[in-house]
Amino acid sequence: KELASKQQLEFYWRQTWDKNSTHDMFTHVMPFYSYDVPHTCGPDPSICCQYDFARLHGSGVASLGNNVGKCPWNKPPQRITSDNIR
Repeated sequence: KELASKQQLEFYWRQTWDKNSTHDMFTHVMPFYSYDVPHTCGPDPSICCQYDFARLHGSGVASLGNNVGKCPWNKPPQRITSDNIR
């Protein structure tokens, strides 16, 4: 909210090694609630959550508090196997 209120969502990103600013990259920060997959991939977070493969059981996702690996919309991702693709 801070960057959005000050209209500073766009800026030039400079790497620390680029002393001459020859590789600056124009950057735009999207003002999303959160930057995980469900909140950034599209208009329906419940669909996006199904493609958040970091939430698969045993993936090592440990930063989701009590909902480790769980999709808040109860539509968890499925492992891709030869049986569920066409």
